[in-house]
Order: sequence, then structure tokens, then C-alpha cells
Amino acid sequence: MQIVKNIIIASILFIINFNYAQEQESWRMYYNQDSTLIGYKDHLDKIMIPPKFMGYTHAHKLDHIIAVTEPEDKGYINYYITKEKKVVGRDSLYTLDNTADCEREGFIRFRDPITDLVGLFNQKGEITIPASYSMLQPVTNNVVIGLYGASKKYKDDKHQRGCNHYSWEGGNVYLLDTKGNILVENFEYEYETNLFSLQITNQKPLDSLRKSYVGKNKKYYSVINYEEEFTQWIEKHLYIDLTLEKLKTISYPKITHWVPETKWKQTPASEFLTTNFKHIKQLLQLTKEKKVDYFITMDGLNPFMYETTEYDQYFDNCRQARRKQYPVLALYINQMFGEESDQKSLHFLRTDKGYKLIQVSIN
Repeated sequence: MQIVKNIIIASILFIINFNYAQEQESWRMYYNQDSTLIGYKDHLDKIMIPPKFMGYTHAHKLDHIIAVTEPEDKGYINYYITKEKKVVGRDSLYTLDNTADCEREGFIRFRDPITDLVGLFNQKGEITIPASYSMLQPVTNNVVIGLYGASKKYKDDKHQRGCNHYSWEGGNVYLLDTKGNILVENFEYEYETNLFSLQITNQKPLDSLRKSYVGKNKKYYSVINYEEEFTQWIEKHLYIDLTLEKLKTISYPKITHWVPETKWKQTPASEFLTTNFKHIKQLLQLTKEKKVDYFITMDGLNPFMYETTEYDQYFDNCRQARRKQYPVLALYINQMFGEESDQKSLHFLRTDKGYKLIQVSIN
């Protein structure tokens, strides 16, 4: 009897683990024969959702929940759908620059079509933050930046004719958890804020890179600014005793660089740096001595330049750069040659192992 009992238990555990594995596997996008409609298949190539989507549907992978557009006889309908085929948020897609939101950390934003306010669904399609915010940033490291009570200010009256370029006026910025609880009031949102650096402490951190806020629980919530961190990193790693071997260790395995005849090209870092190290070091020396005009910008990897699977972790399921976790910090250097100006640039991807030189334009 004990053997039979063990077999039954083992079988149950196998089924549970198999079902769990099935739930964790991403479904991938595929098209119908004439590439007009989109559906999703599982990792075994089994059709899970037949091709019926179009328009705002742009998730390359479906982990838990996605935004879709489905054509109808008299038009189309927008909504969110989960892996369990649960439909929520009809006509409530959150869009920005004509692109629907993408799942981040098991959450996706939606917009109330009547109030124009923003809320948050979890991966099951349940509302965890009601649509009461003027703006919500994507979930990042299990927290959300929310703008409450603001109004849109358009640059001119063109929005009456379909132009949607605007800025926000007024309101309060909060740091929230994914249930909508306010962690920090009067949080200051900056594009370069690194929420993955968030620390919660009883005492105010002494680190000069950290910007601190007192939370509602009286604890200190501190974060780092990517640009300030990168500036400090340059001074430590690129301005002091820079050698070819040292630069190789802080470079991505492949360097993407501009070649006039072939445009962008990828070359093994060791090969590229051996040829161009002297030039790169000279440029860095000019910035160190402030003999040239230079500036730093932050963005993400270009999805059209980094299409192979080795870069997948730096993009979300909609193939948008995960710039809040893996930003690219670019150092632009402007030189004058007589009356002509020339701009060169060094781009560093912030990986899990630190900043890595990944793109160069010096020709």
C-alpha cells in the first residue's frame, strides 16, 4: 500500500509541477498566412489563441496579460486578455505615442475612457490601483510613481485637431506600492531615477549619490540618479590609469560602431578596441581636461540595432528597451575643426555587471 501511495503522491506532484511550468512558459506571437492578424502559440507550437488581433496588439510574448485590438463587423474593440482568456478593460487601453502598454513585473496600466485617469491591472486582470491618477509610470522594482490631480497643458491649440503633445501642470507625485498604498508623498520624479537602487532604512544614508525621502512610515526611501552615478563611474574607471586591457574588461563582448561604407557594424570588442583604443583614450582625456564641449544623455538599446537573442533581457515583451533597469548612458563629445563641428559618442549599457561600452561613433 505504501508503494501505491507514493506513486499517487508522485503523480500528483508531477501534474502540479507540469501545470506550473506551463503557466510560466511565455506564449509567442505569430501571424496568419497573409500577416494581417496576430495570434499566440505556446513553447510546443500549440495554438493557444488563434489569429484574431491587429492594431495595438504588439506584444511579442505573452507572459500573463497583454493589450489587444480585435476587429469587428463595424470596426474594432480594444481590451486586455490574460492567459486564462479573461477579458478586462474594454476600450480602456493605456496608450502613449500610439503604442499600447506592455506588462511589467506582472502588471499593466489602463486608462478610464470617461475620466481619462490611469489605473493598474495585475497579471490576473484584477484592479490593484483604481483609475484615479493623472499618470502612472510602469511598475519598476515593485513600486510605482504616480502623478495625482494634475492637468494637461498643450503647447498650442493643435490638440483640438488631433495633436496630443502636452506637459503636466500641478498635482502631487507619490511613490506607491503595487496595491496603491502611498509610500512617499512629494516624491520627485526624474527621468534618470534608478528605482532598482531603492533602499529603505531607519537612518538617512550618508552616500552622496543617494537622494532621500521620508516615507509615511517615517523610514528613509533613497534612490540613485543614473546620470550622477555614471558621471562618478567615468571619473573612477575611465579617467584614472585607463589601459587597453582595462577598457576590454568594461566593454560588451561586441562593439557596435559606425562605418561609413556599411553603416552600423558589430565587431568583437577585443579586435575593435585594439585598433581604436588610442583614439578613444584621447577623446576621454579631452573631456577630463574640459578642452571640448561634451554632455551625457540616457536612453535604452535600439531594438532595430540589437535584434539577436543575446540582447533579449534588455527588452520587454513588446520589444521596447527596459531603459529603467538597463539604460544606455551616452557620452557625446563635440569638437571644432576650424568652422566645422564634429560629434563623436561613446555609449555604455548598464548591465547586471556594471557599465559596459557597447556602441561607439568616432569616425
